[in-house]
Amino acid sequence: EGMRALFRQIRSCLLLGFRRYQDVIDDAVFLLVVPEYLEHLDADLHLLIFLCVNKRLVAFINELFHDEGRMQHFYESWAVLRDEELFLSFTSALMALETLNFASPPELSSKFVALAIKNIKLRPLKVDLNRMKARNGIEPQPVEDRNKPISDFFLTCEACK
Repeated sequence: EGMRALFRQIRSCLLLGFRRYQDVIDDAVFLLVVPEYLEHLDADLHLLIFLCVNKRLVAFINELFHDEGRMQHFYESWAVLRDEELFLSFTSALMALETLNFASPPELSSKFVALAIKNIKLRPLKVDLNRMKARNGIEPQPVEDRNKPISDFFLTCEACK
């Protein structure tokens, strides 16, 4: 039960500033941010357990942080996954977890093996920022205190030029 509480706390941090839902009750809402895993796992906690068992949590969260399109679409500018200082503090704490060995729950071990074999990588989310603003009235917040990665998203997006 202690491990489940740990994974719930990590999930809570990942959902801070999540703009799609006010009160997040759904067990699989974070999987909406990473649909690459949605067809393979049933719950956010399963994804977090999988990442910890395979010692990939920090690398995964780092990938998310650098996917600006995905972060602007799903998170407020003050979210842990968008604010550089909060992100660095969060990942520093998570690095300590990677030294621990987590056992795969028996009921999930076959799913985890299949998922590890697939070696899923996140694809940069391409978001039409103008359509998003018109539909939701949301103004994407630029992140000025770090270098923007060069990607085809920024080369094709008129709002980003």
